[in-house]
Amino acid sequence: AIKVGAPLPNIANTEAFKQTLLAAKSVVAVDPAKGSTSGIHFAKVLDQLGITDQFHDKLLLIPGGIVAEKVADGTAELGVQQISEILPVAGVQLVGPLPPELQKITTYTGAIVIHTPVAPAAASLLRYLASPAMRPRFVAAGFRSGE
Repeated sequence: AIKVGAPLPNIANTEAFKQTLLAAKSVVAVDPAKGSTSGIHFAKVLDQLGITDQFHDKLLLIPGGIVAEKVADGTAELGVQQISEILPVAGVQLVGPLPPELQKITTYTGAIVIHTPVAPAAASLLRYLASPAMRPRFVAAGFRSGE
C-alpha cells in the first residue's frame, strides 16, 4: 500500500520489489511475534531477499490491525499486508500483489458443523457464498476467485 497520490513503486519482480523496499524511507507491517499471517510471511520475505538486517531501522511493526491506516496517516511510506485488508482503507492505493515467487496464498474454507440444528441454513449460506454471483464481490474485496 502507498498513500493516494504517491508515485507508484515498481514491484514487478523480486529484484524490483527488493529495491523498492530498500529505497523506502519507512515500511509498516504487522509484528510477526504477534502471530499475524502477513507479518510472519513478510519477515520470511525479508530473509529470502537477504535484507532483514539492513531493513531493521526502517521497519515499523504494529501489534495488529490494519497497516494501511499507518500509510494513510503518513506514519509510513509503504505498507505490506493482505490485499483484502488494504483495499477498504481510505487514503491508500494498492500497489499490487507481491511478485509470484514471494506470495503466500491463504485459502479460506467453509464447513457445516456436525449435529448443528441450523444445517439447512448453513448449507444455504455456503451455496450462496460459493455461487458464481459472489465471485466478483470476493475479487473486488481482494480475494482471488476459487480456481
